[in-house]
Amino acid sequence: MNSSAAIQENLLTEQEKSVYRAIFYRKTQTSNMNEEVKMIADNAKKVAEAGIPEVPMYFFISDGTEIPLADWKEQLISYAKSSTHGQYMILECGHYVHDYEPELIAEESTKYIEGLYGN
Repeated sequence: MNSSAAIQENLLTEQEKSVYRAIFYRKTQTSNMNEEVKMIADNAKKVAEAGIPEVPMYFFISDGTEIPLADWKEQLISYAKSSTHGQYMILECGHYVHDYEPELIAEESTKYIEGLYGN
């Protein structure tokens, strides 16, 4: 638990860390989460069959060190490039990019949305 980005980045007070741990342990490995894991392959198949949707998407891609797939980044980059409005940014951080780079993600997301739709 102490290896989570939220704890490691030292952005939380001791009280917030305690609350984070309590929520994490209460909400992890629930029956819903376990069912979701069981459905990953079927859901991936549905997405592949339907093709890439024509919707804006901006992927913030981790360095992949915590991901057990050798071609993690390449798969996501390829998917983003295949989309009409796909964009991506590779971040030198762990999988939970929102814990490591929240300000950058917010800033880039705002620019991306404004670029698509104007102010």
